Amino acid sequence: MATADKLDYLLETKNQIKQAIKGKGVGVEDTDSFRSYASKIGQIEGNREITNGWQPEADWWDIETILENDTENHPAKVICLLTDELDDKSVSNTVKGANKYKLSDGQIIEATSLSQSINIDNLFDITKDKECSKGYKTRYIIYLIDNEKNTNSLEFPNNAIFLIFSNTKLTKLNVKSRKYLQSIRFLNSASAVINDTYQLFYNCMSLQEYPNINLGETNFIETFYNCNSLREVHGIHKNEMMAVASAFNGCYSLERVPYIDTSKCYSINTLFNNCYSLRQIEKLDMKNINSASSVFNGCNLLTEIKEIYNIPVSLNLTSCNYLKCSTLLKILNALVDLSGQASKTLSLGSTNLAKLSDEEKAIATNKNWTLS
Repeated sequence: MATADKLDYLLETKNQIKQAIKGKGVGVEDTDSFRSYASKIGQIEGNREITNGWQPEADWWDIETILENDTENHPAKVICLLTDELDDKSVSNTVKGANKYKLSDGQIIEATSLSQSINIDNLFDITKDKECSKGYKTRYIIYLIDNEKNTNSLEFPNNAIFLIFSNTKLTKLNVKSRKYLQSIRFLNSASAVINDTYQLFYNCMSLQEYPNINLGETNFIETFYNCNSLREVHGIHKNEMMAVASAFNGCYSLERVPYIDTSKCYSINTLFNNCYSLRQIEKLDMKNINSASSVFNGCNLLTEIKEIYNIPVSLNLTSCNYLKCSTLLKILNALVDLSGQASKTLSLGSTNLAKLSDEEKAIATNKNWTLS
């Protein structure tokens, strides 16, 4: 293709993208650069259905079928799929918490007690591993447990990628920093009432799917910290959170979060820090908050906070240039009245300030807030 033809093709492509963006209700001027189209695409709104659609790879071991077909008579079972890869070779891979373990190569290991930690490094017959088109191999371990309630000390290898629980009753789940872990599922009346979700999925960088969580008295701090493959949070059954600092810090694929009751929280520091893809927040009640630093830092695509109440502390939203005017007004109206008190600052940035009239800005200044 000649250079002139390539240029014509590029210009036509640019025009088609322009028309597609405009068709989604976002304005594009002839003077706008092609590079600016990326940010305009970020403004496209709509109630898109977010579905992770996670499925195990077709050439992994089919651990769900394997677990369902296991004939061992034990009240509780867990199956753990492993990859043969592990970046940090100095980390020992161990299992703990079961009475017996069955390996994919046919080995059976009896534990002397539930507290016995068994090192599985170099234990597998690697010729029995299953090839995966992704470039690694998979193997599995079945945890066989004699009492469905004795499952709180379960320990999973660092190279676990898929966990399935059957008939287990959990109040604790130890998967912190399992950075290969992609999914957790419950089968056959398995359930979890997690009393403390502090760092529950901390640094589970590959996590895309997890079961519903019934929360006890919990702090919810750093629960999903650095879960940067997670697109949507769901199934959190708890009304009042006592602390939520950094709960979603570093979740840069996260697009929306459900309603989480923050009315009793004292700190929401870095709650959504570096959630670059976050577009929608259901509700925030900040009436007891005394610290809210970097809550929205890096939330570059955030367009809407459906409900927000009782803002008593300085807040920085300068990263959030795509906020709807209706959301900005909700924020202004949610500022507590500081008349007769020391002024606090609502940092919106020039882009957001330009969306507001002088009358609307006065909603804040009349309550002794400084806008910047």
